[in-house]
Amino acid sequence: MAKRKRMMIAALGCLILGIGIGLCNHAQLGTDPFTVLLVGLQRHIRFVIGSRTVSVTIGILNLGVASLMILFGFLVDRKMISIVSFLATFFTSTGIDLIGLLFPSPVHGQITPFIFLLIGELLYATGTSLCIFANAGYDPYNSFLIGIQKLTGWKYKTVRWTVEIVFLLVGYLLGGTVGIGTAIALLMTAPLALVDRKMISIVSFLATFFTSTGIDLIGLLFPSPVHGQITPFIFLLIGELLYATGTSLCIFANAGYDPYNSFLIGIQKLTGWKYKTVRWTVEIIFLLVGYLLGGTIGIGTAIALLLTAPLAERMVSFLKQKWPL
Repeated sequence: MAKRKRMMIAALGCLILGIGIGLCNHAQLGTDPFTVLLVGLQRHIRFVIGSRTVSVTIGILNLGVASLMILFGFLVDRKMISIVSFLATFFTSTGIDLIGLLFPSPVHGQITPFIFLLIGELLYATGTSLCIFANAGYDPYNSFLIGIQKLTGWKYKTVRWTVEIVFLLVGYLLGGTVGIGTAIALLMTAPLALVDRKMISIVSFLATFFTSTGIDLIGLLFPSPVHGQITPFIFLLIGELLYATGTSLCIFANAGYDPYNSFLIGIQKLTGWKYKTVRWTVEIIFLLVGYLLGGTIGIGTAIALLLTAPLAERMVSFLKQKWPL
């Protein structure tokens, strides 16, 4: 791919990424750790112009902090900095502030913020995947992370987790919003990028987005718990059937790793354990921690553990026979 074409794709990806960040921030349900930091800083940075006190936009703050990251990367290793670093800063900042201009007032209601969040996360995922696909150079954030890696000798995953935890904590203490949007952003990017970047594809992001959308859609359609002796079992059986069907379609498509399998395979690569050992270990840990935190364990848990895999396997065999790809 020609260098100019790569830069154009990267610039488009950063603009889409910025719009996604802006929408997630406008939903006020949480954003990625770096944006949490920016929102926290925004609450404390003010300028007095005449008799007016003016706040700084998230986009301008992103421009300033990203410029400091570029400077840091340049001082550590100037080869990391290219025109892409500046294009990424400009277009991401433009995308963020564009949402602030289009929607100057906060969104309200039970559904509207979630719509903003879901569209924002989809654009966040799309923009990120375009930037990765372009492979045109380091953006400011990765210049910063790799600069720290070179200075400390730490592994990239250690640097990233450390920096994102620090950003998250500092941003939260400064008043930044942490919520479901933060969790989704972390699930979409961090577990995949830290072990093997080759596992990342647009499918990873789309899987997170559409799975999250499907889960929340049921919550919006049925806001109250179901009652009675039969109705819960009807919901459970339909849910388990759809769970197995969705799993089989994802396996049948063979289009790339979903986040959960990327996480499991990442652990497998780090530990050297067999896949089945990793999966059982992780699922037992999730089950125990969820139970201790108050999660519901019942017949649905047993059905999911015992029947989903065999049912999905049979569905995949059926799909391969009927519609070979």
